[in-house]
Amino acid sequence: TVLEGEGGRGYWSVMSGGGKQAAAQGGNVLLRWINSPTGPRTTHFWGPAANWGLSISGFIDMRKPVDMISEKMTFALCIYSLLFIRFA
Repeated sequence: TVLEGEGGRGYWSVMSGGGKQAAAQGGNVLLRWINSPTGPRTTHFWGPAANWGLSISGFIDMRKPVDMISEKMTFALCIYSLLFIRFA
């Protein structure tokens, strides 16, 4: 199946041991992470990073005076939340 992973081992056993395996094999752990399937060269990294960016900008807007709050940003946050509430 898709979740069997490499060599018939379970998906989570393959994915959870990535850092330990990289350290045990030697070499640059940071470089291995950059080139990994969940590193910064993939959407698996940038999607959540952008999501946190939107949330942080919403919290920053809470400290602004009412007349300075961006209507466009508030609208974008509401639409984004409605579109992706299914995955929360």
